[in-house]
Amino acid sequence: MIAAIAGSNGFLGKALIERSPDIEWRIINREILYGEKGMLKERIRGADAVINLAGSPISKRWTKKNRREIIKSRLEVNTHIVEAINGLAIKPSLFITASAIGFYDIKGVHDETDFIAGKGFLAETVKLWERPLDQLDGSVNAVRARIGIVLGMEGGALNKLLKLARFKILPIMGSGRQISSFIHIEDLVGAIRFILQKKPGGVYNLCTPFPVDNATFTRILTKKRRIPFVFRIPTPVLKLMLGSSHVLVSEGPHVLPARLIQEGFNFRYPGVEDAIQNLVEEP
Repeated sequence: MIAAIAGSNGFLGKALIERSPDIEWRIINREILYGEKGMLKERIRGADAVINLAGSPISKRWTKKNRREIIKSRLEVNTHIVEAINGLAIKPSLFITASAIGFYDIKGVHDETDFIAGKGFLAETVKLWERPLDQLDGSVNAVRARIGIVLGMEGGALNKLLKLARFKILPIMGSGRQISSFIHIEDLVGAIRFILQKKPGGVYNLCTPFPVDNATFTRILTKKRRIPFVFRIPTPVLKLMLGSSHVLVSEGPHVLPARLIQEGFNFRYPGVEDAIQNLVEEP
């Protein structure tokens, strides 16, 4: 298989390429993404699939400037890629774009059959992020890969928590009742490879079938890393510290990967204890 990929230098992009030596990768760098349109078409030409994992980091204070950059980086890249694909006589059979479970409301339990977005900046960002796919030529299957909280040692939320763990403390965020719809990096890579092989279309939720609340997640992590002190950061304090982006840690939708389960994908680390133990437990 030949796959063109944008966002190859990110946490997920590096993991996917490293664990997929059987795929011939064509790197779409920023110069190609934002350069002369013919360059992007040539990089995609002949590829079986195109994957977009690019986007400005969302884990930062949501100033007006940062909000614009977060949205622009996602909307523009998908727009450029869709235009390039549509301009080819022979098109790739599949376009996968990374997206986020932030699409869903924080109330209720959601799977891929839920088409109504939640409220707030995250949901609006996801809607704009995915919108260019509506303009994709109908001969190309488009996958909206809505990714949960990624657990890995090289990046993501766990990496940040482990920096605090060095001081033998870990926080429960807000009420602790918000759901952590996580996924182990190995399962995330496996799910993307699964989609590449099947070449379907539509929405896939890439997260565990067994999410837990933040308090449970934190207590299991403290147990595995032998952390003696756990404290809670109240939501008002998180608001002071992080501004409106506090919702990234104080809120979380309860999301299930119904399509992956129905189509026979096997999670290696579906449970939070196994996922954390594989990544961080000290000998």
